Amino acid sequence: MSTDKSKQQNSSQVDKHLHLQEIAEVKELREKFLIITEISDPLTREYHFALLEKEAEKSGLSAESYRRLYETYLQNKEHIPQYPKTWWSLIEWVNWFLNFPTKIKLGLLKTVLLTSLEKGVLISLAITLFKYFQEAPKRQQQDHYQAWSIINSASKQTASGGRIEALQDLNKDGVKLWNLVVDEADLSGIKLEKGQLAHTSFKNSLLECEENKCSSLRKANLYQASFYNARLSEIDLRETNLIDANFAKADLKEAQFQNANLYLANLEEAELPDAKFQGANLENTNFKNAIICGNIFDESTSSKKTICADFIGAQNLTPEQIKSAKNWEKACYDPELSRKLGLRPDKPDDCQK
Repeated sequence: MSTDKSKQQNSSQVDKHLHLQEIAEVKELREKFLIITEISDPLTREYHFALLEKEAEKSGLSAESYRRLYETYLQNKEHIPQYPKTWWSLIEWVNWFLNFPTKIKLGLLKTVLLTSLEKGVLISLAITLFKYFQEAPKRQQQDHYQAWSIINSASKQTASGGRIEALQDLNKDGVKLWNLVVDEADLSGIKLEKGQLAHTSFKNSLLECEENKCSSLRKANLYQASFYNARLSEIDLRETNLIDANFAKADLKEAQFQNANLYLANLEEAELPDAKFQGANLENTNFKNAIICGNIFDESTSSKKTICADFIGAQNLTPEQIKSAKNWEKACYDPELSRKLGLRPDKPDDCQK
């Protein structure tokens, strides 16, 4: 048994010796080929190669095999060392890398460096993004504080004083603006769609059009909001909650109330020429002394023209409500309501078809 084990060990040592011998011969061959390739004169190079072929024949290599080895060398002059047999040894891997040709070694180092830098940048970017989103609530809170500071500091000013942008930013972030007071302020062109504006006060304020940009409170909640004596011509109040809102003495020429809820709203003495109420809920809406029709200058005809509110399609509107208003006879009504008002059921020319 011990004899067989000894034979196996000897065989292993012989294989290892042959392997190392082969590596040494290949290394010697590579050095000879390198000398030949560095000869610039073709004739001299071929002469030296012929001498090497004769020398190779003495070692048992044919001239054809020797030339084939030379061609293989020319195709890939760079030699990549064989992988370490003891793959778990760090020293072996270091030596393996050091035996690389300089060109390949530099290329590998460059690739590793670039990859590390790229991953480092990605990691830094990921950390930055994480911090950005983590601190987002704090930044938003600070932005809201600054917006409220602008609104409060401009409370006694007639001009906007930055309030339009501040209010729009707060509304965009879904901040509830209940009980807001912006009386006597110029907020023309403001956009507060879907705003939470219950119990707000816009008394004597200006919310008209600014540079063809009209104010819009569409779909907002304006429950019990006050627009007393405000100038609101062409304002967009479509689909808005205006329950118990106060528009007394407000200028509402060409205002859009389509599908709004004006239950118990107060429009006493409000100016309503060309206001649109299609689909609006006008149950118990107060129109006492409201101005339903008015005269404007028509540039196309260079003459005065009468324009009136449009109540066609309005909901829960009674003759008593209309008759409490002023100059209501030429306004636009549904045929049934026109009969109850003692008017001809056919629509005036300026009404919707």
